[in-house]
Amino acid sequence: GDLLAELDASALQDSLVEQQIRVQNSEAAFIRARETLEVTKNKSESDISLADLEYRFAIEDLGQYREGKYKQELMEAVSKIQLAREELVVASNRLVWSEKLHDENYLSKSDRDADKLALNRADLDVILAEEDKKLLENFTHKRQIAQLESDVDQKKQALARAKLEATADLVQGEAELKAKEAEWRQQQSREKKIIEQIAKTKIVAPRDGLVVYATSAKASWR
Repeated sequence: GDLLAELDASALQDSLVEQQIRVQNSEAAFIRARETLEVTKNKSESDISLADLEYRFAIEDLGQYREGKYKQELMEAVSKIQLAREELVVASNRLVWSEKLHDENYLSKSDRDADKLALNRADLDVILAEEDKKLLENFTHKRQIAQLESDVDQKKQALARAKLEATADLVQGEAELKAKEAEWRQQQSREKKIIEQIAKTKIVAPRDGLVVYATSAKASWR
């Protein structure tokens, strides 16, 4: 167990210091990759959840328009037509009486003309109300349905993309983590080998006895 000889280990000591730095750096990279993977998982879950929510909202908006808003708008258009027609009838009856009263000199010409103007206005309101209904049925409704259906399709594709991107990011993050872990283990292994080499620079006696140092002075090859 006595120390017999010690080889120069200065170069190995320098290598050990450098290797310890590499171990620390690789460990830091491994920890960073592990934390990055967790962030990626959370972000992926959040992105998928948001995309799924927007997709479901788009479906609900389409159903709400078909079953609710459009029917309400159509009923309002029909009611507007009915009201305009009723006002047209009232204006027409009023003009009939105005004509009679004017013919009998009980109503001035300006009042009769005002009733004529009211009748024309009521007739125009009926036409406009009917045109609004046609516009709603033939153009506005179809365009709105197409837009909402497109929104549903776009949100569905966005959800699929979010899932694919999440899968790709997770695969990449896991691969990066494994690579950093492997690099860290490799650097640790190299550090261990250097430490073992440094330990071997000290030569100790294997057993009790006398140590004889050979020299080249006045000695044969024997």
